Amino acid sequence: MSQDIRAWAQAQGIELNGRGRLPKSVVEQYEAAHADDEVDEEPLLIVPDDPGPPAEPAAEPLQPVAGERPPVPPKGGGRAGFLARRERDKAKAKARPPRRLPRVSVANLISSGWGLGAMALARNGNAVPVARVLQMQAPVAGVVVDDMVRGTAVDRLLQPLARAGERGEKAVALLGPPLITAAITARPELYPALRPMLKMSLMSWLTVSGPAMKKAQEQAARFTEDFGDVDLDGMIDALFTDVGVPVAHSADEDAAVKRARGEQ
Repeated sequence: MSQDIRAWAQAQGIELNGRGRLPKSVVEQYEAAHADDEVDEEPLLIVPDDPGPPAEPAAEPLQPVAGERPPVPPKGGGRAGFLARRERDKAKAKARPPRRLPRVSVANLISSGWGLGAMALARNGNAVPVARVLQMQAPVAGVVVDDMVRGTAVDRLLQPLARAGERGEKAVALLGPPLITAAITARPELYPALRPMLKMSLMSWLTVSGPAMKKAQEQAARFTEDFGDVDLDGMIDALFTDVGVPVAHSADEDAAVKRARGEQ
């Protein structure tokens, strides 16, 4: 800019030093002489055609970090996984061979039926002989019929009942003797028909109560060892001395009770 002013001043015959600051008056004269040369020009804006939204760069696949396992999606999650597992379990159940239940003897079931038949016929005076025959057969009828029906269609029909009877054997063994005894006490005429059933229920009780009886005997032996000088029977009798109940026990009664308990 200063060079242009110096050149203009020299052309106009104005003397200026070759160096140094230009005088203000010379600068004003130069600007006044070139005022018409200034043209207001607006900047030219170049607007490109609309190229649309910029394209996103293609995502690069994530590379696992060294020494790190890539994430594994959970297996069987959600409702779809639940349905798939259920269908898979159904397929396994169909492929698995059906479980065969072990055979249960029907002897007790048949013998009980024989005894019930005898009891029912004993109510009819004309059928008493038949009732006595059934009563006589009842103890062994179950064993005989069990061998006869083994492996037959009848056996398959009786197995559910036999298994139900086996599951309730402990209840029958526990409740059968007192209930049958009470029935005989209330109606002594039923004794001939109920006697085989009472015998069978007592046999079931002895079979079922075997382990418990053995445990009770061991407990009684330990008690005798620890408290051998304690008379429990005397203590019990002393509690009722003023009540008027009989406290004396016959030798036969005590022996029968001990045999029933397995103590002899």
